[in-house]
Amino acid sequence: MKQQVRVSSSNDINWTTGVCKNLRMPATDLTAISGLFSRATFRALASARPERAREVARRVEEAVPGAAEMSLGDALDNALRIMAKQYRNEYVFKNSLVDRIVFGRHNPRTASALLELRAGSSIADVVIVNGTSTAYEIKTDLDDFSRLPTQIRCYEQCFERVVVVTSPRLASRVLAVVPDHVGVSALNKRGSLSEMRAPAPGIGRLTQTGMFGLLHRQEVLNILRRTRGYEIDVPPARLWQRTQDLFLGLGVEFAHVEVVDQLRVRGIRAADPAGVMPRSLRAMAYEVPLNASEARRAHAKLIAPTASFLN
Repeated sequence: MKQQVRVSSSNDINWTTGVCKNLRMPATDLTAISGLFSRATFRALASARPERAREVARRVEEAVPGAAEMSLGDALDNALRIMAKQYRNEYVFKNSLVDRIVFGRHNPRTASALLELRAGSSIADVVIVNGTSTAYEIKTDLDDFSRLPTQIRCYEQCFERVVVVTSPRLASRVLAVVPDHVGVSALNKRGSLSEMRAPAPGIGRLTQTGMFGLLHRQEVLNILRRTRGYEIDVPPARLWQRTQDLFLGLGVEFAHVEVVDQLRVRGIRAADPAGVMPRSLRAMAYEVPLNASEARRAHAKLIAPTASFLN
């Protein structure tokens, strides 16, 4: 059944399977909506303190038209739809990549996402590992391109493929300034990703030093134990240098296979929490890992009516 909520004489929101249409939000409201998709909000939903969820629900109810008539998760989904049409910030791009690639093109049981992963002197917005490694650098209409050459140089030493994701308006400009081996995709206002140019594989551009920098200490030890039978044989103060020296002795292609396996295991821990979250929070589930009890608490709150927190 379609329900219409009158916002003003000129704007309607048509609620059909939770889809928000034909609504223009004031800039102040868009700022409030974008603030809902933060690490602090996600941690509040996972918290055992009920007052933190009430505060989130109050903010959602104030920012999202019609939120009181739907679940908290559905209200957040509608909030992200509004942003996708009118204020496509970095989170909109991140969530679209995770939703459409990890949960669409691949499977969260076999593909993993890592967000805000340091790669050399840069930080990759999204990295997806699924038998290989792909770094996604997001350039929204709000960004400039001044750091893009440096970012690409860092990523191509760490990941086999590099893709710049931008808006349709900027896609031709990106194609003109990035190297031919870098892929370019455009995210439109409907949330669809269009591949303007596929990324070229680049094992030959990888370096052992770049890949080593992606790993946690235990991941390095896992690789060296499996490939070299290594057990710790130096004091803690010398362990980093010792393991780096051993890792640099691995062949590039061989090392990449091992690094992909470790990154996949790291990212796949978020598959269960991400799978039960509303689609608008899938990227957040990878960015802010939750343990099992935190994920259950967040899920219970997100399926509850927004109004139930406001009484």
